[in-house]
Amino acid sequence: LSPDAGTDDQGPDEVPHPSSLAYIIHTSGSTGEPKGVMVEHGPLAAHCRATGLLYDMGEDSRELHFISFTFDGAHERWMTALTHGGAIILRDEELWSPEKTLATIAGQGATHAGFPPRYLQQLTSWAEAQGVEPPAVQLYSFGGEAMPRTGLESLFRVLQPGHAINGYGPTETVVTPMVWKGNGAHLPDSPMVPIGRPVGDRLAHILDGELNQVPPGVAGELWIGGGGLARGYAGTPGLTADRFLPDPFGAPGARMYRTGDLARWRADGEVEFLGRRDHQVKVRGFRIELGEVEAHLAALNGVRDAAVV
Repeated sequence: LSPDAGTDDQGPDEVPHPSSLAYIIHTSGSTGEPKGVMVEHGPLAAHCRATGLLYDMGEDSRELHFISFTFDGAHERWMTALTHGGAIILRDEELWSPEKTLATIAGQGATHAGFPPRYLQQLTSWAEAQGVEPPAVQLYSFGGEAMPRTGLESLFRVLQPGHAINGYGPTETVVTPMVWKGNGAHLPDSPMVPIGRPVGDRLAHILDGELNQVPPGVAGELWIGGGGLARGYAGTPGLTADRFLPDPFGAPGARMYRTGDLARWRADGEVEFLGRRDHQVKVRGFRIELGEVEAHLAALNGVRDAAVV
């Protein structure tokens, strides 16, 4: 699986260096074939260091590992916990009810837990209906799809964590290059929770169609620059060159990634997500290119053309 490997049975580097390949993760592609995103050790390690500070991870931390391992956000969570001396609580493969999830959090003494936004809202609603005593969780994280402000308000009112984090980012930018972090005393004034500020040494650019920076309050396309981008797409240099461009606002040789997401700067310096500029959608947090679905439908016998909305 590794482009670093030779033509024989040689595997990846036994002693990795920052530019060694850490993993390839496949995401939906508009042509009908998945795209293999190559992530290197250096950006991944730097990201885990930065998120450890944001998440207040330490030797006393216990992370409930709930998210599927097929989602790159899951790797951020277990790597960050273990590299900061904490522990992880693994769940089994069964579908967990809100009752079982909250019982495990309380019984195992979890200090951190991350969920898809819709499941977290379901968890909060069940806990409120049942009058459950809130577990002593320091921080709940969520991401993969937008979280409404009403869901965040319910989270702080019912489960009463110290902080909450909304993580944003395409896998090409190594998990979550932007994060919003807040507590119950300072909630955002927008209908949806913002995606926040760049993590670590990342840069966020909101640009118009001619790659000019737009002023605060004006919608544009979000580009992620600075340190921490993926190497590119495995075996498709043309696609890599189309999505990873030289960063005119960064250091010499720096690149930036075109997310395809529309966003705008808020007056408080946070970034607000506004939607997509193409036909990509999210299903339970997973990226789905509608063009990929169309390509598979069109390949079926008896199907002349296909359109997916």
